[in-house]
Amino acid sequence: MKTLIAIAVLCCAVQEQREMPKPGKEHAALKQLEGEWEAHGKFVMDPSQPPCEMTGTETAKVGYGGFWLTTEFRGTMLGNPIEGRWTMTYSPIKKKYVATWIDSMMPFLFTAEGELDATGKIYTFVADSFDPASGKLIKERWVMETKDADNHTMTFYSPEKDGKERKSGEIVYKRKK
Repeated sequence: MKTLIAIAVLCCAVQEQREMPKPGKEHAALKQLEGEWEAHGKFVMDPSQPPCEMTGTETAKVGYGGFWLTTEFRGTMLGNPIEGRWTMTYSPIKKKYVATWIDSMMPFLFTAEGELDATGKIYTFVADSFDPASGKLIKERWVMETKDADNHTMTFYSPEKDGKERKSGEIVYKRKK
């Protein structure tokens, strides 16, 4: 028992001497998405049907040591209230941006990994997603583009049965004034 306590004390002493990670330029890029946003979206669940619409507001901030962008979304979709949360950071281990989405409409954790382009304005993710028509897991492409300081979009691309992708949704965000 004394040996375990000595090892724990030694580990804590070594840990205190090691410098904690600090946010990098990749984390600083998340700041462009901070703020209060009005959101309007259209989603195509079935290409033979008209798109369903979504409206709401989103609050986004960088926190948790400057590493994480977190959002709180509240709105209406399919005539029902919806709440959701997005988290996003840069993983120095994976050398990619990583993100998650959860919402009140389904018990599914959406996860995504991606990159920021050279302009610093376009994030492109490959996401583990859910196809509501088939009830199966799918890989989607999500593209988040900052147009300017007051406007950004999130566009979703889903695979078709033939392997080609189609635009399955888009959310347009405008900064609340």
